Amino acid sequence: MKLKRISRTTVALLVVIALLTSALGYFMLQRQVGTHFYVRPSFNLMIFDIDATTELTFIEMAELDKNVEKWFPGGHDGYYGWTPYGTYFCNNTNEMTLYIGITVEGAPAGMTFKFVIWRLDKSQQEIIIDTTSPTEVMYEYPLEGSISADPLLEGLDRACRWYLVVTASSEVPGEAEYTATLVFNAYSTPTG
Repeated sequence: MKLKRISRTTVALLVVIALLTSALGYFMLQRQVGTHFYVRPSFNLMIFDIDATTELTFIEMAELDKNVEKWFPGGHDGYYGWTPYGTYFCNNTNEMTLYIGITVEGAPAGMTFKFVIWRLDKSQQEIIIDTTSPTEVMYEYPLEGSISADPLLEGLDRACRWYLVVTASSEVPGEAEYTATLVFNAYSTPTG
């Protein structure tokens, strides 16, 4: 039997028809799987130096005299009610409302770290950490996030100012160098 020769045009036409037929398949069945999720609001606690823009990463305390208060940053005016020379800042720079817990790690026993902290629209609170038995102390007011902030306060509820008063008691061994870490923890609830 003799095979008939097929033209190139016919072959091309057959290939196009085969491709179209395979591409025009038909829909047979669909299954769906539901999901559920929660997108957490973002949060960020920043600690700033006295200019309120430079991140505070270290405080040089230099020499401390026993039983004498030393104020940071820069001392105080020396008058009744003593006003500090400058303050540091904590700022909630994101969406979620934060509560701040403060403690001190690595300092020798017998020291007192007094944090005087206030939200820009609230009164001052003193947080005192005794390094003989340091515990975390919560700041009583939240730093509001952008999704929950009261627009009438214009951001005053998102930041706080603070200064530090450090005292080394007579029980702290002298003629020694120490390092300590001030720890600011951010929590979603006022109990930490």
